[in-house]
Amino acid sequence: MTERGQDPLPDLPDVALLTADEVAAALRISRKLVYRLVRDGELASVRVGSSLRVPVAALRSYVRRSWASRDEPDPDGQPTPA
Repeated sequence: MTERGQDPLPDLPDVALLTADEVAAALRISRKLVYRLVRDGELASVRVGSSLRVPVAALRSYVRRSWASRDEPDPDGQPTPA
């Protein structure tokens, strides 16, 4: 678990767009689940040619929304939406 105010995804590469494999590794889920989250509209993405890319900001937003549904403080220390 992360401490309040600590970045929940500190090991992400310093790039604007992530591959499905990088997102899967960051969330410790399968690549198939990444594609499902994108398909279901839960995770924003863009297409670069035929390749799927996920903006780092979209991944962070997804993590914050996921935490908001829990009874724990937001991993970034931000107020959770009511």
